Amino acid sequence: MRNDWHTQVGDLLTRDERMALYGGAKYGGIEPSRKTDNVFIYSDPSRGEAYGYNFDGWNHDGSVFLYTGDGRVGDQQMRDGNLSIAEHRAQQRVLRVFIADGVVPGTNTKTHRYIGSFELDRERPYFHEEAPDENGEMRTVYVFRLIPIGEVLRRDSDKSLNATPVLPERR
Repeated sequence: MRNDWHTQVGDLLTRDERMALYGGAKYGGIEPSRKTDNVFIYSDPSRGEAYGYNFDGWNHDGSVFLYTGDGRVGDQQMRDGNLSIAEHRAQQRVLRVFIADGVVPGTNTKTHRYIGSFELDRERPYFHEEAPDENGEMRTVYVFRLIPIGEVLRRDSDKSLNATPVLPERR
């Protein structure tokens, strides 16, 4: 695989444009590429709440991007997209985060703003929270803690709407 990355922080892309450049599938929130060494992570707070994805966004001080894991019904499991995030280092992949930001004029095609590259927090990679699934049933979700690598875009509009929890001390 290769990792020729040319997209600048702040650039807007449709999923089709990203797929043509770097691979990955079209519809999921977590999309590992077969073409490049990337895992694409998509956040859309305007739609995510319907699936209990209530934690996405920068924490209170902008040091960590929180991302709710994959799985719409029932407790989330460490498989598929969630496993791609958890194992990105071992697979030598970069986590690339995009946030929904408008549509292509004259269409319903969403555009996504590239906010930068990330890695999973080495000390506390994720925590669990309770959130409703798409049927309104409470369930356990993963909330991944993504640490910026290099330049990233931090906007007030991209802050997590839920307070960052106080994490228990590690034993």
